[in-house]
Amino acid sequence: MLLHRTPLGEEEDWAWTPPSGARLPGEDVYACAQRELEEEAGLVAEVRPVAVTGVDWTLFVAAVEPGVRVVLQDVEHDRYAWVPVPEALRRCRPAVVADGIARALARIEARRGEGR
Repeated sequence: MLLHRTPLGEEEDWAWTPPSGARLPGEDVYACAQRELEEEAGLVAEVRPVAVTGVDWTLFVAAVEPGVRVVLQDVEHDRYAWVPVPEALRRCRPAVVADGIARALARIEARRGEGR
């Protein structure tokens, strides 16, 4: 699922991203990921780390049931889209975001190959 940032003028090429955010002081990274998912999309789900994309970046995945209701919680985003991974890679900017998604997918596929 990608979220579209509400334009502050003309639409920027980085407008589509997965739910994301920053930790609050002293907040656990897992708690932050779950909080941001709920705050931005109204989704409550267990999150799992799958890729570290930089010193301060970790990418999480969460599984939700098909047809789950997404409720945008604030004016930061104006719409969302469920898209296949290739489409997410095409839409997401900056490149570090798309790279993180690709790395996470590779890690998930490797775990499946190991029977996990």
